[in-house]
Amino acid sequence: MKKITFILFLIVQTINTNAQTIEIIDAIAGTLLPGITTGVKEIINEFGKNNKKDEAKHDFDSLITSAKLELVSSLDKEILNINIIRSVFTESRKANSTAGALKAITNRNLISFMKITDNIEAKKQIILLFTQEWNSLYSTLAEIKKIPIESLDPNLQFTLVQEKDKINDALQRITTINGFTSGSISWTGDMKMQEADGRIIAIENASDHINKIHDAVDNISRLVDTRLQTYRLSFEELKRELKE
Repeated sequence: MKKITFILFLIVQTINTNAQTIEIIDAIAGTLLPGITTGVKEIINEFGKNNKKDEAKHDFDSLITSAKLELVSSLDKEILNINIIRSVFTESRKANSTAGALKAITNRNLISFMKITDNIEAKKQIILLFTQEWNSLYSTLAEIKKIPIESLDPNLQFTLVQEKDKINDALQRITTINGFTSGSISWTGDMKMQEADGRIIAIENASDHINKIHDAVDNISRLVDTRLQTYRLSFEELKRELKE
């Protein structure tokens, strides 16, 4: 039985894929393994009764081949899903970092100081820094929105859609703030004090919405990170079971 287990373990290892998902783990542990085990026992019993070594080897090879084909067929969808999850994870990490920077720039104490200072160069620097981080965030969020998540499991898909809806709502509210044009904060090349003050106020008015975006992308990052960890732990458990 140890040899059979080792062969099955090799089947899983030799299929080059990152699809370490709960669905595949359940399929291997709950369906394929019992079926193969039963099939091998039948082949061994038949061989023992009739002493037909070649026939037994042929049947055994066919059983393993069939199991591999079934597993490979199931993995196609899971490879796609794991790549989608990785894309969401990567982009949400980027958005999390940028949203965190924007959250620091829109700190109420800093904005309060910028509103009363007569140092226009300091105001320009804050506005420029905000614009750079905002444009980066806006671009990253656009990439997140483009990632197709329809093939993911319903629970994960539902939560991701909820967080994406929160992001969309916050973005729409920001773009209605006076001082934002076409989704980005705007100003003339030679910015005067009055215009600088107006942009500082625009940044202040966007702060609550930026906090909501930060919370949403943070939730997405933690959700996907937890799911990836679950896949890894489940697959390690499967390997332990296969080695027993």
